[in-house]
Amino acid sequence: MAFAGRWQLESHENYPEFARKIGISEELIEKSKDAKPINQIQQNGTTYTLTTQYPQRISTNTITLDKPCEIDLPTGKKGIVTVTKQGDQVVCKMDGVHMTLEIIGGKLHEVIQLDDMVYKRTCKRV
Repeated sequence: MAFAGRWQLESHENYPEFARKIGISEELIEKSKDAKPINQIQQNGTTYTLTTQYPQRISTNTITLDKPCEIDLPTGKKGIVTVTKQGDQVVCKMDGVHMTLEIIGGKLHEVIQLDDMVYKRTCKRV
């Protein structure tokens, strides 16, 4: 999988609705809705480190495939996520959230589902 590298948000669908559903404040939603954060993904075997540069902060999470890992959530809280590889996809599951990451046409596609809400992000390599 060629996930390693720098990726910048190119487009997203349903961000404000999803952000509200997970408890992000209206003030932070307004500040970040047009932001184009950069994700730096590093891989060492089955361990991935994701550093995201948001306008208001930098977040770094390290996960190992097939092992529960503690991560920082967009709400500022911590959570436990289990990440697996299924074919060409990376699949993350946590407390009712299901997320897939896949490279399609050279772009990183993320689909995050929480209950009936689906949030989609597309990132380009930079």
